[in-house]
Amino acid sequence: MFFEAKNEIDPKIMSSNFIKIDETLNANICLSYYKPDLNDYKLEIETNLKRQQEKFNILKEILSSEKKYLNDIREIVEGYYEELRKSCPQNVPYNIFANIKEIYDFTKTFYCLLENSTNDEAGIAGCFIKKHKTFLRLYSTYCQNYKMAFNIAERLEKEHNTAKIIQKVRLKYGHCLKLATYLQLPVLRITKYHLLLQRYLKLLDKESQGFSTVLEALNLMKQVNDQINNDMPKEEVSISYERITTTSNIQNLIRLFGSILKQGNLVLNETKKVHFVIVFRITNIV
Repeated sequence: MFFEAKNEIDPKIMSSNFIKIDETLNANICLSYYKPDLNDYKLEIETNLKRQQEKFNILKEILSSEKKYLNDIREIVEGYYEELRKSCPQNVPYNIFANIKEIYDFTKTFYCLLENSTNDEAGIAGCFIKKHKTFLRLYSTYCQNYKMAFNIAERLEKEHNTAKIIQKVRLKYGHCLKLATYLQLPVLRITKYHLLLQRYLKLLDKESQGFSTVLEALNLMKQVNDQINNDMPKEEVSISYERITTTSNIQNLIRLFGSILKQGNLVLNETKKVHFVIVFRITNIV
């Protein structure tokens, strides 16, 4: 708003915007002002609130998924690992589980670190910066061992004595999937951290205080993921599959991996056999 004093104003062009305040001076004040559109303010507020809610949701997802992952790893360690360690030759548990116990201990510490780092938008990102070297060391070892672990787990499922032990653990924790499926969890988890950070970064203003910290965390965790992928022999990369026999199998796969992306018949060119395949959108591992 500004005031403009004029000595003479043509009455023909005078309007309600001109207010005569002193007839003796023949002076007029011109009020020029902008009437704000309340809808613009409402839209801006709603946009900011939506962005804040999305940031909160991603941070909540990082914490909740890490807690779920920690619980899944705990069941593997306290269940399958401990039971098989009692009855199998000394080298078998390591050949199956590699350093999963060390990953479990690290995940407990890391989850506590995440919980105590939610006060500002860069807090959780700082946890990844601080621990990225540990991620690389632990998960490189585990992922390089995964193919051997997968093959041994498949074999133990067919051997009478060990199959009974595995089934005992399944019943204890309510598992319906193969051991090899659960062994994939760390392999999948390490690939998801940088994707979550990437989603979070998109919601931050480049001028914000936490942007550079989140960007650094994203780049470091992406380097971790890329390095692990490069270190894994490509011919040894394998994905476990589950034979769907009951509805409960599908429900457990959804709980473990996420929602169903696609499903339908798959015809193999070599054998011409038709298989019904379900493809999962892996979201719960993140």
